[in-house]
Amino acid sequence: MQQLSQRKISIIVPVYNSEKHLCKMIESIIEQEYSHWELILVDDGSTDRSGDVCDEYAQKDTRIKVYHQKNGGVSVARNKALDKISGDYVTFIDSDDWVEPSYLLRFMEFPYADDQIVFQGYFMDYVGAVAKESTKEIPKQGRILHLGAILGKMFATPIIKLHNIRFDERLRLHEDHVFYYECLKYARQFDFSSYAGYHYMHYGEQSLSRRLQSTDAYFLASELLLDYYQYDITVSDNEYKRFCIQKFGLNQMVMGVFSLYFSSFTKKHRLDVLRMIKKHVEIFKQFYVPNSLNGKLFLFCYLHFTPAIQDAIFKIATALLGRKFKTRLNLK
Repeated sequence: MQQLSQRKISIIVPVYNSEKHLCKMIESIIEQEYSHWELILVDDGSTDRSGDVCDEYAQKDTRIKVYHQKNGGVSVARNKALDKISGDYVTFIDSDDWVEPSYLLRFMEFPYADDQIVFQGYFMDYVGAVAKESTKEIPKQGRILHLGAILGKMFATPIIKLHNIRFDERLRLHEDHVFYYECLKYARQFDFSSYAGYHYMHYGEQSLSRRLQSTDAYFLASELLLDYYQYDITVSDNEYKRFCIQKFGLNQMVMGVFSLYFSSFTKKHRLDVLRMIKKHVEIFKQFYVPNSLNGKLFLFCYLHFTPAIQDAIFKIATALLGRKFKTRLNLK
């Protein structure tokens, strides 16, 4: 077993136009009580001073490494960093978030295993024009499938290196979930900490995080996530399986359908999509139990009407409700 002081943590941070919050994130790493780390910053073609800020910190601390690339997206940036890591563990931080001084140290409370994932809690910090609100989330054993975001987790490097796990660069949605599920396939040791030291920031200017992603992004993410639940991951708790399939597979598909009506797609394209998703009718019947009005409307039309009638109803509904309909597309 490695001694605590010998275990090195690689911290991966993709950076894109984060100048406003970047210093706070980097300073929070420098101030860590656990000092055996490397910070890999990948500047993904920033157009502000983010790249310069990264370079300035790297000149002051040899543990900080910076790579610059043309803008390719968060998955490309993270993959570049994964090619450079030298630590026993890997953890990921977003450039506008920050972590408390004990964050890395509390990960190290558990004995090292080369097939290990360590979980921590995190804070969701909402910073608006007037008030700040924070909620705390703690991971629970036996409920790890819906913890798909990579924040608050530390992965043993051999899981990633031995199986050549990378972020899917085609994805613009749920790329972290897909990466996480790939790691789950090979991990055998799961350790849970009740500590929460990661602050996931929602700033006022980011309030559009619910904005509609591209239709292709929704369908690609949903297809990949459904494959994991059907073929790669065994879930003995049927209710929990239903929850995960609905939340991370079917909901994305429904959001993809409705996003068709807020874009300039032709009627032919919309009908092609509605016909294509008919192949999932059995899994919708078995696992999709919506609570929202939008979800209920979709399910009723999906099960009872032809694609042509569905298209007419969805077009009218989205036209009548407009922006209000858009903002309610978190189809729980």
